[in-house]
Amino acid sequence: MRAPEAVPALITTLRRRLRPHDPYRRVALACVEALGDLGDPRAEPVLNEALAHPALAEAAVHALARIPGQGSARGRIPGQR
Repeated sequence: MRAPEAVPALITTLRRRLRPHDPYRRVALACVEALGDLGDPRAEPVLNEALAHPALAEAAVHALARIPGQGSARGRIPGQR
């Protein structure tokens, strides 16, 4: 799942895993990490959504930082400076 062609499937899977009380948090984390490895700008919206989930926030920050063209205000854990 580390090929650029996998990005849409990873985004869809992660979006589904962001629902409240989802039992597949490990799947969500794997998606966040894979999207960060790929660095595809299409993942930015769903990675920003992942910031609101404590179990995913740190990985989402790192994933967002790997997307080319990220500004300094993006990819932060809410409440951090």
